[in-house]
Amino acid sequence: LVGPAVATALIYAAHVAGWSEFSLLFIVTPAIFVLGFFFFDQLSDYRPTPIRSNDVAHFVSDKRNRVAQLYLFGGASTHILQEALVPLVLISVLGTALQVGGFNTIFALVGAVTLLLVGAHRHSGNRLRILGISAGIILILSILLGHLLTVAMLIVYAFGTNIAQPLLRVSEHVIDLQTMDSAGHHESDFYPTMIFRDLSLWAWRMVAGFALLGAISTVELDAQALTIGMYLIAASFVILYVG
Repeated sequence: LVGPAVATALIYAAHVAGWSEFSLLFIVTPAIFVLGFFFFDQLSDYRPTPIRSNDVAHFVSDKRNRVAQLYLFGGASTHILQEALVPLVLISVLGTALQVGGFNTIFALVGAVTLLLVGAHRHSGNRLRILGISAGIILILSILLGHLLTVAMLIVYAFGTNIAQPLLRVSEHVIDLQTMDSAGHHESDFYPTMIFRDLSLWAWRMVAGFALLGAISTVELDAQALTIGMYLIAASFVILYVG
């Protein structure tokens, strides 16, 4: 909620000053990251253990981890495709970065309120059902937006996804922790488990990215490319839930 609001304010300030829309955003954002260096001494001391051959062998041979790769593929695909395509759809339909920022800020508020209201009713017994319903909502809305690249459909998509996406992510977080358990074994440190999971996500994001590039290379119009991309997002949510 704060991120889109601050970004929109910076874009608006640059617009008023007569500068390029993203100039202040690209100045302030790196500075915020640099501020993190001043808080490193507050982190607990931790020295990661070396990754050993038995860690690698477990990652490759463990049955649970092999099964979890389908889920990781779905999660990695939804992430990279949404990150790449939804901003392009927003710019294509709304026209300017300032309008996109204001749009995202309004609907981020909807998502935050929904998460607070539903969070109290979420428990281990309905976690998978919430994930399935949320994924289904985003899947349907992705197909509809791909079919109708209009302002009205974009509003429906934003309203629905900003309700469903936070609920999906909360459920995913718990499942993600379980997949990390399968990536490591009882003698593993947290470090190799985290590295193996991130390597898997990186590899699957590359696969999804190349699949997107291959699919849109077959069309000539930008709108057709966006439509294909939204259909791929819908397919990735099917893989996520099946996994």
